[in-house]
Amino acid sequence: MISLLHKYKNIILIIVIIAFLSGVGYVGYGAYSAGAADSGAVAVVGGEKIKTAAFNRVVKSLEMKQRRQGKDVEDADMEQIKQDALQGLLYESAMVQGAEKYGMNVSDFELAYSIRTAPEFNYNGTFDKKVYVWTVRNQFNMNPADFEEQQRRILLMQRFANLLASANRATPEEIKYNFKTQYGGLKDFDSKKTDFITTVEETKANAAQTAFLADFNANNSVKILLKE
Repeated sequence: MISLLHKYKNIILIIVIIAFLSGVGYVGYGAYSAGAADSGAVAVVGGEKIKTAAFNRVVKSLEMKQRRQGKDVEDADMEQIKQDALQGLLYESAMVQGAEKYGMNVSDFELAYSIRTAPEFNYNGTFDKKVYVWTVRNQFNMNPADFEEQQRRILLMQRFANLLASANRATPEEIKYNFKTQYGGLKDFDSKKTDFITTVEETKANAAQTAFLADFNANNSVKILLKE
């Protein structure tokens, strides 16, 4: 059975966009906490707490994104937004912990470079600190310190995802075998191989993340603290 962490991993892409540009059924993670023992966290993933403030920030950003698109956000929509936000944060936590387990980190220089080159923080083609602070506070609803910590986690997560993918690249023989299996032979292989290789690599990368998350779930508890 594919874990929910993998099922909802695409939600982290929303969180990445948010960071740069601006009862729910959690089946599979055990029973809800009756009283949310730690009011400062919505979940505990392995040894890491997912803070209530981070959860609320993502929920608010997802809600505002829908409203800016002209959508009416009803109660059912809010429940889905909350589920998406939590599942994305669960995925993020697992991936960050995986990266840290392998000794990966993001240097201050890398973090600074990613921020200084982000077009959202540039004025007339140059990084502007005032634009940066205003954008982070007013569009992302974060203070700069929290934003920079979130960016560090995103970069670390991306690095770990790339590591998993690079360790599972398809060999030329494997690519041809898959092509023959799908098309019944190697006819048109040369004309189709570029797109086909991309598809195979993406499939293997997803499989690598599935395997990692399955192992993470098997060796770490995931406790939801939100009330039902």
